[in-house]
Amino acid sequence: MKKWTFLLLVFLLPLILIINGNTIELEGEAMKVKPIGKAPGISDQKKSTNLNLDETFGKIPLYFIPNKGQVDSKALYYAHTQRYTLWMTKTGLVFDTLRRVEELNKSSKDIKYERDASRFSFLNANPDPVLISDKPTTNKVSYYKGNNPSQWHTDISTSNAVTYRELYPNIDLKVYGVESAVEYDWTVKPGGNPKDIAFSYDNVKNVTLDKEGNLVIRTVFGEWKHNKPVAYQIIEGKRKSVDVKFKKIKAGKYAYGFQLGKYNKVYDLIIDPLVVAFISCIGDDGLSAVVNMNIDENGYIFISGEVFYSNLPAINAYQEINNGRNDIYLFKLSPDGKNVLFCTYFGGNTDDFCGFSTFDNNGNIYILSLTYSNDFPLMNAFQSTSIGSPDVGVFAFSNDGTTLLFSTYLGGSGEDSPIGISVMNTGEICITGVTRSHDFPIQNAIQPTLNGGEWESDAFVTKFSPLCSSLIFSTYLGGSSEESSAYLKTDSIGNIYVVGHTSSSDFPMVNAAQGTTGGGSDCFITKLSSDGSEIIYSTYMGGAGNEDLRRVLINSSGLLTLLGTTTGNNFPTTANAFQTTPPNSDYSNGFATKLSSTGSIVYSTYLGGSDWSIEPITGTITDSGTLYIGGFTYSLNFPEINTSFLGSIYTSTNACLLELSNDGSSLLFASRIPYL
Repeated sequence: MKKWTFLLLVFLLPLILIINGNTIELEGEAMKVKPIGKAPGISDQKKSTNLNLDETFGKIPLYFIPNKGQVDSKALYYAHTQRYTLWMTKTGLVFDTLRRVEELNKSSKDIKYERDASRFSFLNANPDPVLISDKPTTNKVSYYKGNNPSQWHTDISTSNAVTYRELYPNIDLKVYGVESAVEYDWTVKPGGNPKDIAFSYDNVKNVTLDKEGNLVIRTVFGEWKHNKPVAYQIIEGKRKSVDVKFKKIKAGKYAYGFQLGKYNKVYDLIIDPLVVAFISCIGDDGLSAVVNMNIDENGYIFISGEVFYSNLPAINAYQEINNGRNDIYLFKLSPDGKNVLFCTYFGGNTDDFCGFSTFDNNGNIYILSLTYSNDFPLMNAFQSTSIGSPDVGVFAFSNDGTTLLFSTYLGGSGEDSPIGISVMNTGEICITGVTRSHDFPIQNAIQPTLNGGEWESDAFVTKFSPLCSSLIFSTYLGGSSEESSAYLKTDSIGNIYVVGHTSSSDFPMVNAAQGTTGGGSDCFITKLSSDGSEIIYSTYMGGAGNEDLRRVLINSSGLLTLLGTTTGNNFPTTANAFQTTPPNSDYSNGFATKLSSTGSIVYSTYLGGSDWSIEPITGTITDSGTLYIGGFTYSLNFPEINTSFLGSIYTSTNACLLELSNDGSSLLFASRIPYL
């Protein structure tokens, strides 16, 4: 793969998301892009470049779970989807949708829901059909309810489909689907009569046939659509289509069957598919957000975030339902994105928010959280009670999701918020964040007291022994005004880098490249020894304006690079810099600053032009020190340097890629990424 093709794949997706105005979480810091005004078009358009995408990626099949006593006995099988739970009974299918009623104040522990159970009922069918698992999966489901092992249900096999055998004479019904839709295959075997198939919709507001031949079912919460059916036969290896459409019948108010054209009754007839697709929802049953996506060394995908409803497809779940208004979720996907290996909620009785996540050397997943819950799920906890609200929550699951390794509070009586987490090769866990607590847990501290005033926060740095069993050290870090930790990095020998923003003129300085504040809100960079006993260096980085950190990078040599924007006209730059003066006085300018392992400035440069202001968003630094930057620009005359892209339609805002030489003196590559 060519270098720039690789970089395009690395940078393009997050940049497109940013340009479209979405929020992206980068190491705990959420960023939103403000809309910009319309700009004039440009000429000299080039041909577009096509990307090959796997359209099947992420189309997760439904997992059907047999009832072994863990749910109501009327349900023989069931499947969870994001919007509803599908219950399979002897008499039909139930689409069970739960919607939270938002009527609570923050102090209430009570959760109220509205429920809609729309039914797809079989008419004049076999009252006691046999249901058979079809397409078995390797996934197992376990239910741990209460503390009585006799009530637990473990290692329940799952399948991607379930078949009703002989639902009508010589007619089977197979139910399957993907996360967003349920499909039905009716198989009419020789001797079966398709006119026997009859079904009705119950507990709904209305059912109509639209002009395309689809059935539209209106419920309390919105609409469902059963798409126009297709019928066919396989005769001598060839597929032969058969005319089919829905037909209203007299068996009930909303009763239907099928009207078919001629077909060969010697062969099986398949009526396929009848798809149940969710069209709309009246109101909002909840919000969800993806905060992290981590990929382990074997290609498995871990996604974590937060969710405000209770219809996630719980697979091998530690916690099956949402316990509070806002819970964390975690699920693991196969490398091809088509199988959920586990999916669980995690949280207490009120609001819990997901922070940064990372792996240890064994592939176990560690997650930070911000919790307002006084019953956050705990395991082997260092701190077993919440002293104030909110607190930091830290927890870890084994790679297969079967074991909660630990879960603990971390915080004092004030507000405590997490930012970053890193797990060392030894299993030790380093955490940073911000706190307003004067009684935050402190151990072997360089700064044992909170320096901020009543309403100001300090950063904190805390290092735990493996599995958070004890504190190695924990310290405040800050001056008399406001600090906000933004990034945590560690190097190969365990040194700890904390980078953030400070308004304090007395932030602790050691071996500083910039010993005094430039004014406004400056960046700070502090490097601690692995055991927390020494500040190796601590420095300001900023000018008279305000600096906004966007990304912090570190390579194997301990070179630290800061990417961001500045509104100041005197941001510290070096003589060898690509740009030593602010290129654009009307907008904020980008900057890139590289520090040595001892804290001296290797280079520091502005990034931009008179009409090509750059906002760096992400990047990577090679072992040799070459810096690749992904961001976006508002420019219409952006410099195209050594570009290999075939251009297309540019607009007033475009993603862009830059390559900066390892001494920061020149751009080796610069290109906008056009709309494809």
